[in-house]
Amino acid sequence: MTTPTPNGIEIVKASGEKENFDGDKLHASIERAGAESGIIEKVYGAVTRTMRPGVSSETILGRTFHRLQTAENILWK
Repeated sequence: MTTPTPNGIEIVKASGEKENFDGDKLHASIERAGAESGIIEKVYGAVTRTMRPGVSSETILGRTFHRLQTAENILWK
């Protein structure tokens, strides 16, 4: 992964549990969605740049898939 991961960002999971953001999980989710490597980095960067402490995992997921739907060269649309 070439894009920096936000350090010390605490997110809130759907269960209400709080945990530190794990950039590898987001990166893997984007990859599993079928995005090509260049798109993965662009989407990852766009989503993580807007993250603030306390953001919900649901919000992160929504932002990620919105970016994927508008990105070019995706294997699914």
